[in-house]
Amino acid sequence: TAGYLYQAHLRAELTRELGVSWREVHRGAAEIAGVPDATLRAFSRRRREIEARMAERGGTSRRSAEIAALETRKRKDYGVRPAEQRGEWRERAKESGLDIDTVFRWRTTPERLGEATLFARVESKLTAERSTFARRHLIEEIAAAHRRGATVDKVERLADRFLAREQIVELGEARPANAPGFAPSEPLYTTREVIALEERLVKEAEMHSQRTLAVATPSTTDAALASDPALADEQREMVRRLALGGEGTVFVVGRAGAGKTRALRPMREAFEASGVEVIGASVQNTAARILEQEAGVRSTSLTRLLYEADVQGFGLPRRGVVVVDEAAMASTRALTRLQDVAARDQAKLLLIGDPEQLPAIEHPGAFRALVDRLGAIELREVRRLRDPVERAAVELVRSGRGSSALAAYSERDRLTLAGAVSDLEAMVVGDRHVAQRAGEDAIMLARTRARTARLNELAQGVRLAEGELGEVSIAVGAGRIHVGDRVVTRVNRGGDSPVHNRERWIVEAIDSGARTMTLRHLAEQDRVVALDAGYLDRRPGDAVGSLELGYAITKYGAQG
Repeated sequence: TAGYLYQAHLRAELTRELGVSWREVHRGAAEIAGVPDATLRAFSRRRREIEARMAERGGTSRRSAEIAALETRKRKDYGVRPAEQRGEWRERAKESGLDIDTVFRWRTTPERLGEATLFARVESKLTAERSTFARRHLIEEIAAAHRRGATVDKVERLADRFLAREQIVELGEARPANAPGFAPSEPLYTTREVIALEERLVKEAEMHSQRTLAVATPSTTDAALASDPALADEQREMVRRLALGGEGTVFVVGRAGAGKTRALRPMREAFEASGVEVIGASVQNTAARILEQEAGVRSTSLTRLLYEADVQGFGLPRRGVVVVDEAAMASTRALTRLQDVAARDQAKLLLIGDPEQLPAIEHPGAFRALVDRLGAIELREVRRLRDPVERAAVELVRSGRGSSALAAYSERDRLTLAGAVSDLEAMVVGDRHVAQRAGEDAIMLARTRARTARLNELAQGVRLAEGELGEVSIAVGAGRIHVGDRVVTRVNRGGDSPVHNRERWIVEAIDSGARTMTLRHLAEQDRVVALDAGYLDRRPGDAVGSLELGYAITKYGAQG
């Protein structure tokens, strides 16, 4: 936040003193308009030093850049006078193509940002991905909204006026006790629009749950259950309640590995045998594909489902069934839109998830709130794990008693301690490498993208040193991909040979001249795709490239 304030104040002073204009603000900072990119690169000596050190170390990730930046940082020489440097600066600028007159002739339309317009823009940004915000988040958005800059005093005054408006609500005692990313004493705020959105979702879900929609016949339900005798009693009860209950909106809460998806197959068979269409969706394409493969439910991403049903007007299956898996990861806005469309098309909604697992990234908490108010069918027995200690540990972690779970692992000599993070990284990468050599599909999970980038770089380095990767490689995004690497695709592609975001693959072939790549899917071995330069050169907004190394992924990337 201090950086956003500094950059805004700097822009304001330079605009006032020199009359320069600015490019778009990105993460709080902006470049002067009219200065060529070549000049910016010529004056970015630190960047070149960092890139040179990264080349020496063989690193390509953001973590490597951080390490290189620390290693090449020099103590500033505060004795140097600007007058002594101006000649060298001017020469460097001239060589890079800077025409200073062009800079001062460059004029963008002056900002005429009225307070009402500014506040509307800032409020939209603040609540686009979060339900609550702190004053520091507000200050960042106000500072970034002023392309021509604003003094610190002005930003602070605007923040105070923004928070004093009637549509802003300080949560006070309603503040979550363990709100992630906030200091314990930091006041949290929300908007009346967000509160109204949440109230509307709950009200509409309550109304929709009272409608009688999409009921299968008892005979088709019995036949579907008879086809899978291995189902447990609670899974059978879940199928009967979903197929025969008739409620318009139904919630299922199941622990990880409780067999939620497995039980959806006989439910789908019962509905379809009764003439009811069933479709599915999940927040992530990878989870949607698993729903399709394991339950036979034709599925897509929740974003695409809403786009086709709401924006393109295709609608949901009339009086059909829509299954949303991993529904706890769906945002309040997405669930509200889904509820609206379901009510319009008289479709039954089955929302399946676990509020104790990963929440939504944007506007979390809706699934938990709905379950608390409307109740849910529960699957309590974890079937994926057969070891009783593992089952107990999962339940302890789920209920917030992680230290007890660690103690249980320690008693069974299942807990390994490391003296430093670097030691831990080396152990995890080494374990993954041994497991892969044994033919296992081992993957490393981490909380942050920076950590996964570091683990990926280490894992690739080990495989290169062992001669397990091909010599042919190609640059994609911020790194290099070799033949034999495990990768994750980050850009969706349709057509006859689709590629989905966050799918995991093995690189089978690379043509560096044509800039093409052939991938084989890790889970579906008969699925092979060819990627051309157009795909490889795309830059998604939330990733450094269209492909990333896939030895380590974030917990969110692995969900489902």
